[in-house]
Amino acid sequence: MGDVSWAYSFTTYFPLILIALCLFNMFDIYGKLLTFFGLSRFKFSEDFSDEKIDDGKKILERARLKMQRNKPTNAYGTANTGSPDHSGGYEFEFGTPSRKRVNQLRKKSIEL
Repeated sequence: MGDVSWAYSFTTYFPLILIALCLFNMFDIYGKLLTFFGLSRFKFSEDFSDEKIDDGKKILERARLKMQRNKPTNAYGTANTGSPDHSGGYEFEFGTPSRKRVNQLRKKSIEL
């Protein structure tokens, strides 16, 4: 059948851990610990507001924009994925051309 020595320790310690978690919840020890460590903004609260959700969406949007700005792009405005020779990526033939590339093409067409 196999060695089941872990089962004895599980049946001993799991109920104790469960009881400890119930006591933590009953006496709001979570909140007290968070306040003690200076993390009171992560405490559970009874009041719910949509402002926090809106603030979170704004934070995520700013992070997405920052990531998009930091991505290296090719002439067509699409992200480089890298190439086997590590030269900085392939230029794809799809995607919306970047404003810089459009201006370059306009200058070339005027010169011709």
